[in-house]
Amino acid sequence: MIENIELRRQIEDLYNYLQSIVNSLPDQIYEIDENGIINFMSCGLKNKGEQYSRQFKNKHFLEFVASGYEEFVLSKWEDAEKGIYKPYEIEAKNREP
Repeated sequence: MIENIELRRQIEDLYNYLQSIVNSLPDQIYEIDENGIINFMSCGLKNKGEQYSRQFKNKHFLEFVASGYEEFVLSKWEDAEKGIYKPYEIEAKNREP
């Protein structure tokens, strides 16, 4: 049991260390599930941090794609599902309900 407690502490320390690296990046990193729902978004130094991040969580990524880019982004999503990954940038914005 003592070994399990120590292992858990080490895992938590590693998680916190990796989280600090991700959150210190100037740009944002997204984790999106297979249905397109945003599960995680790093704070990113260029933006408003954690409060900004919460606005995106549990929403479909297409809700934040600028008008006119939806088809392009959807084609990139379909490529990624096929294992084709090419970097790109898009304009994202928060749509108020």
